[in-house]
Amino acid sequence: MKRVVAVAIFSVFVVAIGAPSFAQTEDTSPGSGLGGYIAQSSAEAFSIQPYLPALISTGDVPVEGTIALSTSNAASGGNSFARGAALWLGSAAGDPGPLIGEGAGQPAIGALFPKWPVQAQATQNDGEVTTGQAPLFSMVADGYPDHSSGDTRIADVNVPGLVHIEHSASTSTSVVKTTEVDNDARVVLHGISLLNGHITIDQLLSYSKTTSNGTTSTQSGNLAISGLAIGGTGVIVTDKGFQVTGQSPTPGQSPQQAVNAVLAAFHARLTLYNAAGSAVGGTADRVGGALVLSIDNPIGGVGPIPPGRFDIILGSTSSTAQASPPFTLGAPAGDTSVGAVALPSGESPSSVSLGAGPSPSSGTESSVGALSGPSGALPGAQALQSSDYHFKGIPIGLVLVLLIVAAVAARYVRRFVVRLIGGTQ
Repeated sequence: MKRVVAVAIFSVFVVAIGAPSFAQTEDTSPGSGLGGYIAQSSAEAFSIQPYLPALISTGDVPVEGTIALSTSNAASGGNSFARGAALWLGSAAGDPGPLIGEGAGQPAIGALFPKWPVQAQATQNDGEVTTGQAPLFSMVADGYPDHSSGDTRIADVNVPGLVHIEHSASTSTSVVKTTEVDNDARVVLHGISLLNGHITIDQLLSYSKTTSNGTTSTQSGNLAISGLAIGGTGVIVTDKGFQVTGQSPTPGQSPQQAVNAVLAAFHARLTLYNAAGSAVGGTADRVGGALVLSIDNPIGGVGPIPPGRFDIILGSTSSTAQASPPFTLGAPAGDTSVGAVALPSGESPSSVSLGAGPSPSSGTESSVGALSGPSGALPGAQALQSSDYHFKGIPIGLVLVLLIVAAVAARYVRRFVVRLIGGTQ
C-alpha cells in the first residue's frame, strides 16, 4: 500500500511540473527566418561541491556531484543536443572516450570506452531516448533539428546527514521556430530535508526563460521557496532576505535566537541568490536563482581527512537565447553585433545570507550567481564545438589500465545509483 501511495504521489508530481515538450510537431523549416541562432538551457536539482584547500590551494572543486541534471541546446544548421542525467560527475567522467582516444592518438581506442550509464542523451538525429527505472527515476533526452529537451525525475534522494529530497524534477527545453528561438529551464523539489532534518523546506521552484527573434529578446524567471523551517522555527523567504516568523520551540529563546543557534551548531550559512537577467537586442540571458547551504566539513582535520567545507546548491537554472535577423544583400558593413545592438555584459544577481557559517565559494558564485552570456558553455554544449588542441600522447600502458577501470566502473555504477535513489523500496 505504501508503494502504491508513493507512486500516486509521484504521478501527481509529474503533472505538477508540466508534461515534457517531447511530443511537439517537428518544424520543417526551423530558423529559416533567422540569420543565425543558438539556444541553451540548463536545470539541476541539486549539486554538492566540496572545497578542500589542503588538497587544492586554488580553491577549485576536486569533484562535483550533480543530481537530476537536464540540459538542452539548439544551434544554427539544425544541430541540437540534450541530456537527462540522474547523477552527473562532469563531462570528463560522462564521456572519457574521445579525450583518451585523442591523447593516445588512437580514436578507435576511445570508442571502446563506455559513456556514463546513468544518463540519456540525444542529438538532432536521435529523436527520443529514454532510460531509468520508473517510478524511482527516469531520464529522457529528446533531439531533433528544431528542438531538444532534457527531463530527469527522481522519486527519492538521500545523502546521509546532508540532504534528503522526496521528489526531484528538472526539465530543460530549447525550441527553434521559423522566426524565433525559445528556452525554458525548470526545477521543482518537494520535501527537502537538510542536516538530518534541522532545516526543512516544503517546496522549491526555480525557472528561467529566454526568447529571441533576432531583433528583440525577452527573459524571465524566479526562485520560490515555501515552508522553510530551521530548528522547527518558520522562516519566510523573499527577494529581500529571510524573515523569521515562527515560534521558538525553546522556552525563553526568541525565534531569531533559535534559528541562529541551529545554524551556529553546524557552522552553516544559507545564501539565497536572487534571479537576474539581461535582454539587449537579439541576446537574452537568465539565471533563475538558487539556494545554497554552506557548511564546514564536520569531520575535517580528523586523522587523514583534510579540513574544508561543502556547498550544497539547490534549484539552479539558467538559459541563453541569441539570434540574428535574416541576412540581406546590401546591408551596411562595419557592425558585427547581434541584432545591430551591442551584446550585454555580465551581470551578477544579488544575494542574501542567514547564519555565520562559511560564505559560498567563488566557484559556486560563478555557477549560480552570474549570467553565462552568449559565449558561456552550458553542460552538453561541447557536443557542438570543436577544438584545434592536440595532446602529445600518453603511454599505451596507461590506456590499457584506463580501459580496465572503465569496464569495471560501468558494471557497478548503475548498482550504486539504484542504491542511492532506491530509498522508497
